[in-house]
Amino acid sequence: MKKFLILIGLALLLTLAQMNIAFAAQSDGYVHKNHYYAVSFDGEGDAIVRAQIDIENTLNQPRKWVDLEIPGQVVIYKAVQESPVRSPVEYSKTLTSNATILHLELKESIPMNSQGTIVLFYKIPRYAKRDLVGNYNFDFKTIIDKDAILIENLRVAVNVQEGLFMKGGEAKVDYKPNIGFMGEMAMSKTMDVSIESPYYRDYYYSIRNAQGLVKTARNLDPFESFHVKGNYGENWLALYFFDLIAGIIGAAVLIVVSVLGFRQITKVFKTKNTTKGKGNDYVQSALVAFGSAIAIVITNVVLFFTAVIVSEFSYSLQWIVLLIGLLGILVSFGLLFLPSLYVSSKKGIIQGALVFFLTIFFLIAISIFLGIAYTVLFPPRIYY
Repeated sequence: MKKFLILIGLALLLTLAQMNIAFAAQSDGYVHKNHYYAVSFDGEGDAIVRAQIDIENTLNQPRKWVDLEIPGQVVIYKAVQESPVRSPVEYSKTLTSNATILHLELKESIPMNSQGTIVLFYKIPRYAKRDLVGNYNFDFKTIIDKDAILIENLRVAVNVQEGLFMKGGEAKVDYKPNIGFMGEMAMSKTMDVSIESPYYRDYYYSIRNAQGLVKTARNLDPFESFHVKGNYGENWLALYFFDLIAGIIGAAVLIVVSVLGFRQITKVFKTKNTTKGKGNDYVQSALVAFGSAIAIVITNVVLFFTAVIVSEFSYSLQWIVLLIGLLGILVSFGLLFLPSLYVSSKKGIIQGALVFFLTIFFLIAISIFLGIAYTVLFPPRIYY
C-alpha cells in the first residue's frame, strides 16, 4: 500500500512539473497573429508603407512595450494603437546600419490572453535601387519582433504610382478611389489629421485588402523577415527587355530545332540501307518519339514565358493569354498525333502506336527531369 501511494505521489509530481514547463513555455513570448502591409513605390525609389500588426498576448502579464525592427532607415509618420483602444503611440527610434529599431510604449497595455493592433505609417527613402536600363529593383522586407515567438499570417501588397509599370503584377487601386497608391504628400498629410478623421480611417481600413503585387506567408519565426522582390519602371520595353530577348532566343532555338529535327526524321525514313529490319524500325520510332517530346516541351516553355510576359503587362490582355494557351494545346496535340500517323502510314500501325506511347513516356521522363533540375538549381529560400 505504501509503495502504491509513493507511485501516485511521483505521478502527481511529474504532472505538476509538466504543467509548470508548459506554463513557462507559454510565457516565453507573445504571438503576432497577422501582419498586413500596403507598400507604394514612387518614381524616386521611395517606399511608402502602411503596416497593420495584430498581436496576441500569450504572456502571463500585460504587454505595455513593443520593440519592432524595421529594415532600412525609416521615417515614421504615424504610429497608432487601434485596440484595445484607438490612441496615438509614443515611440523612440534607434538606428542601426541596416534597420530602425522602433520602441513603442502603448497607451493601454494589451491584457493577458487578449489581442491588440498597432498601425504604422512610414517611409523608407531610396529603398528601390535603379539599374543600368533605368528600372527600379526592390526587395521589401517585413518587420521583425525578436520578443515574439511566431508570426502566424502575413500579407504584403506592393503598388506603384500612376504612370509606372510593375513587373509581376498590375498596379491597382482599392475599393475607394485614390487610396490604392499612397504617395509622400498623402503620407505627410496623415501626420496632421486626427486618427478619428475619415482621411486616416480610409487609409487604415484599406491596408488589409490592398491590391497590386500580393504575396502571403504563414508561420514565420521571430527572426525571419519575409521578402517580396520585384521590378518597376517608367518604360515597359525597358522593364521587359531581357525577357523579350530571352523569348526571341527561345523562339529562334525552337525554330532551328524543329527544322533540324524534321530534316533528320525525313532523312531517317528516306535512307536506304541494308540494315533495315524490325530492330532498325524500333530505333527510328524511338527517335521520332523523342524528337516529338522535345518539340512539345520547347514549344510549351516558349509559349508559357510569352504568356507570362503578356499577363504581367496588363490584366486587360488576358484574351491574348488564352489564345497563347489554345495555341500551345493545338501545337502539342499536333506534335503528339501527327508523327504517329506519319509513321503508321510508312511503317504500319504497330510502329505508329509505339511512337505515340513512347512520346508520352518521354514527356513524363523529361518533365520529371526538369522538375528535379529546377529544384536543385533554384531551391526554396528562407530569409532571415
